[in-house]
Amino acid sequence: MRCRSCTGRGTRLPTLVALVVVAGAVYVPYVASQQALLPDLVGEDERLLAKANALLLMGERTAALAGPALAGVLIAAVGAPAVLALDAASFLLSLALVATLVPRLAGRTRLGPPPRLLAGARFLARDRLLAPWTVSVGGFEAAWQMLVAALPVLAVVRYDGDPHVVGVALGGLGLGAVAGNVLAVRLLDRVPSVRLAVVAKVLQVAVLWVLVAELPRFGVAAVLVAAGLLSGLVTAPVTAIRTIRTPSPLRPAAGAAFLTVMLLLGAAGLAGSGPLLDDHGAHAAFLAAAVVQTAFTALFVAAALRRAPRPGEAPATVEPCPSASQP
Repeated sequence: MRCRSCTGRGTRLPTLVALVVVAGAVYVPYVASQQALLPDLVGEDERLLAKANALLLMGERTAALAGPALAGVLIAAVGAPAVLALDAASFLLSLALVATLVPRLAGRTRLGPPPRLLAGARFLARDRLLAPWTVSVGGFEAAWQMLVAALPVLAVVRYDGDPHVVGVALGGLGLGAVAGNVLAVRLLDRVPSVRLAVVAKVLQVAVLWVLVAELPRFGVAAVLVAAGLLSGLVTAPVTAIRTIRTPSPLRPAAGAAFLTVMLLLGAAGLAGSGPLLDDHGAHAAFLAAAVVQTAFTALFVAAALRRAPRPGEAPATVEPCPSASQP
């Protein structure tokens, strides 16, 4: 017979999972709204918008690096339930900061009912640059999920099950991304956004192919530091270009559609990595991730070269239509 305390503990897991699902469900609308509000705060200049996105990403990634270390200290000191309560309080603090510090007029210049997700998806599908970029970024996410899933297997089969390999590698990836965001703020004063994103992405693919070789422990970490740095140079310009090319009323819906495609393809990559790792191991997963990154980078670069704006060219727009707010 199961004891009452064990049953009580078991019933808490579904509740925790449900809360995590709810928290994840609001991620896309939150990020899409954040990106849509940013031009109201910094203006429609592509360079300034890219720098603002880089600073936002730097803050997010720094928190992602510091959070696990801080959580470990706090869990040891006060226990996991108290840390969950502190985490919830941090969201309330964020809400208060946004409510009090973000100008109330931000985002209120858009007239009419907010467009729905499919309106944003239709716009992305019609834009000759954003359509292939949306698919490309989803492919990049799928490859990243495959790579991250392969790291624990690599630690077991190549490095005697040393868990530090995974921690150091993922920490290096995050640290490199923060450094890339800092560097992006500096480079965007000298390099056009499209050029910076394209060059950084091509270099990143070349770096990721190095993972296919057998590397020492810190060789893997060094490669991921470089890949993370280059990722920091890609993401902010791409987000700024997508935002500027999208008409203001459609930005929240287009941003949500873009993120939805990215996350769905990322989930597909993660799901596909399981059978690949089981049948062929970590080396095959790294090879597959490099191939996927290369294929979608070719699509990304081809679209950028075909549709990169000429000096003085206005960003692409579409005329508002009655169906923009329809599903």
